[in-house]
Amino acid sequence: MLVLLFFVAAASTAPVTRYGEAAPLVRPFAYNCNPSSAPLPDRTNTTFEANLEKLSTIVPANASASGGFFVGSLGAAPDTVFALALCRGDTIGADCTVCLESTFQNAIYYCSNAWDVTIYQERCQVRFSNLDFLDDRDFLASDRINDAWNPDSITVPMFPGIDPNDTQSVTFVAATVSMLMRETAMLAAFNASQRFATALMDTGGAFPTLYSMAQCTPDLSPAECFACLDVIVQMIPTNGRRGGRIMGLRCSIRYESDVFYGGKAMWIFGSTLRDGM
Repeated sequence: MLVLLFFVAAASTAPVTRYGEAAPLVRPFAYNCNPSSAPLPDRTNTTFEANLEKLSTIVPANASASGGFFVGSLGAAPDTVFALALCRGDTIGADCTVCLESTFQNAIYYCSNAWDVTIYQERCQVRFSNLDFLDDRDFLASDRINDAWNPDSITVPMFPGIDPNDTQSVTFVAATVSMLMRETAMLAAFNASQRFATALMDTGGAFPTLYSMAQCTPDLSPAECFACLDVIVQMIPTNGRRGGRIMGLRCSIRYESDVFYGGKAMWIFGSTLRDGM
């Protein structure tokens, strides 16, 4: 698995992108420019770039009006731009539009000459390419997977009382997190038309409440969505981290010991699991 660079700090200035807009103040969570090793020419002043500029003005509002999701293309071969955009399930309306606008600006600024770009923001993501990836069912190609485990600086990155040398405690934490994320993945895949679910687990006692989220692009079938999520759930490390995320182009998961999503949890899990809200 190829892990990309992560940026979460706010920039102190607002440099100008090629199209003249001020670059967003918040840098992308992760980005990938031209994952292929094949050499490509500069895209400056190409028909492809003109099509990309048009698409960047169309996609944000279009996705916002379509449940936070866009998949499509613009332009004729060989200058077609293929694009996929997704807002997090709790980011709707104007918030979705603004997030995607910022993401396109980041794509232009951080990957100015790239023909194949993936940008992950906190609440939305975009990929555009000169390659037709829209029907690609290799959901978890390694150059599209990004993970981070408590990327922010927090005081206690590990679960309280976890002893990495104690097999029993490590096994308990790993099993608890895995169970929560697998259940959340099932909810996103099979119980939500938008392929998005949030949950919390309160086991009581000293173990903290856990908050979880799982999401797929809405064009995946329930079975495809769960297959994608199930693979990345198995990528969760077993070292007792209190939170983290794995983000793919077609599916993503996240859990934390603090609330990170908007609204109430869609499901609450306790010692008996499955208590719907």
